[in-house]
Amino acid sequence: MKKIVALFTVAVALIAAGSAKAQISLHVGYMPETITDDITNVGSNDVSLNGFFVGGTYNANIAGDLNLALGLQARYNMKSESKTLAGIETKSNLSQLTLDVPILFNYGIDLGSSLKLSAFVGPSVSFALLGQSKISIAGNENTTNWYENNEDLSRLNLYGTVGIALTLNGQYRFFLGYNMGLLDLDKSDNCERKTNGLFLGLGMGI
Repeated sequence: MKKIVALFTVAVALIAAGSAKAQISLHVGYMPETITDDITNVGSNDVSLNGFFVGGTYNANIAGDLNLALGLQARYNMKSESKTLAGIETKSNLSQLTLDVPILFNYGIDLGSSLKLSAFVGPSVSFALLGQSKISIAGNENTTNWYENNEDLSRLNLYGTVGIALTLNGQYRFFLGYNMGLLDLDKSDNCERKTNGLFLGLGMGI
């Protein structure tokens, strides 16, 4: 946690130094995520969630074509399934709400008078505000909160983020990338939980 705070402090200092050439933008996008549990003596199990995000970015010039972007976004992950076995219907709904803070170095190359290609890389800090599973069997529903009364599951995640972006007229931006979870989110001895996923989005300068 101390390392994350120190990283955030350094990012803010760098952005403040380059604030004279800063740009603020809003963005929305699609960010599916896979949660992988590697359980001792059992094996690996994957759960794939659909995810959608909305937020903003403050992108400041550091030197030349090198910039540093500090973002803040809300992300909603979800998965719904319905199965019928021996005449008994089972429904499951998983949902998670997170707050993400990407801290991304980005470097751009002009492709023409109105088009710019950029690559970005850096850490993204994520904190889960809530997470729950709703299981309904033959109409009887049970809700489980992922984090309440469960000290083994961590709300805090840290990603390594990499991707590319295409900017039109210095204002409209299309981007895609990949998040690789770096932390084990399950503190128990017999399970390792990590996350990963691709993402894509659209942004607009304001």
